[in-house]
Amino acid sequence: MPARVEQVPCLVCGVPRPIAVSAPAEARRAAARPCRKCINRGRSPLQRWSQEVDDLTVQFLVAGARVNATPAERREAVAILTARRLSASAIAKRINCTQRTVERHRARHRATLAAAA
Repeated sequence: MPARVEQVPCLVCGVPRPIAVSAPAEARRAAARPCRKCINRGRSPLQRWSQEVDDLTVQFLVAGARVNATPAERREAVAILTARRLSASAIAKRINCTQRTVERHRARHRATLAAAA
């Protein structure tokens, strides 16, 4: 009996990926794993749901060190560096991301401040 192919979502990014399964138990085990793309990028399942900000990681980002940071930590670093009046390109070089990402973080931060006012 040939194995059938099912679309199983990745544990980290949620993108469906084709998995050849011969039994329902194999599909459940496959669903409990991240896809190869997420594995190669070094993503962990906790990064998807974790919104906690590690202050030490943010300090390292602000100082210009290359660390593995979550998006929430990068947003915090962008807010700190923006308050120090750095340009978007200087911030992007310091936290190792694109200038467009810095601009998006700034726009999101401004929208949050406007909503609070």
